Amino acid sequence: MKKRALFTILVLLLTAFSSVSVFAATSGKARLDDRAGLISSGQRSNIEDALDSSSKKLDMDVVVVTENAVPESYSQFGDSAAARYAADLVSDYSQDTILLLFCDNGEVGNRDYAFATRGEAKKVFDGSVLDAVEDKVIPYLRNNDYAGAFTAFADQTSTAKNFKFGLWSAIAAGIGAIVGAIRSGSLKSQLKSVYSKEEAKDYIKQGSFTIKRKYDIPTYVTVERTKITSETSKTETVVNSSGEEIGVKHGKV
Repeated sequence: MKKRALFTILVLLLTAFSSVSVFAATSGKARLDDRAGLISSGQRSNIEDALDSSSKKLDMDVVVVTENAVPESYSQFGDSAAARYAADLVSDYSQDTILLLFCDNGEVGNRDYAFATRGEAKKVFDGSVLDAVEDKVIPYLRNNDYAGAFTAFADQTSTAKNFKFGLWSAIAAGIGAIVGAIRSGSLKSQLKSVYSKEEAKDYIKQGSFTIKRKYDIPTYVTVERTKITSETSKTETVVNSSGEEIGVKHGKV
């Protein structure tokens, strides 16, 4: 029985680590396409370096595109127009790409942004990983600090692999705890002459110790935290004009 349990755990470990992805090469295209002219010449170099560094670390394209507005041809998609446009833009890059689209098309609170993920980027930037990227970028966009937003986008995406491998480490630690529990249970069963007591008083010799007062002292405090997210943010999978499924997270800022 023990051998079967250990074999099962080994299979789980091998399956988990075999699923770690190998990324495709990047497209080599410029990763900052500032069509809206939001970035100064002095800021451009630093942002491009940050995007290139993140792309190299992830072995995928990390891209920023700015527009004055979503093209009129996408207006038929209503509130998802920016999402559809970003889904088409991301296909201009490598098979594995994460792209940030920002459209400076109105007042603060009504401007479109979208994150589009293609290929392996859809797996890497899923759920809380993409949420963390959004949380870093949006405050800068709200303050019209575009250089700060795009640099934060590059910096935060570069940590995605660390997040993933950290997750696998946690899984491995959990499996290790299970193995330890199985081993401890085996050793415990061998201690035939040792028995646990339900209360501390059972270990005290009768009449040798008297407690006159008892107090309940809290040993910990529970703190509940609720994450505040953007009310307009939406995550979905869309099919772009090439018939490819693209992961998109979009909203207003």
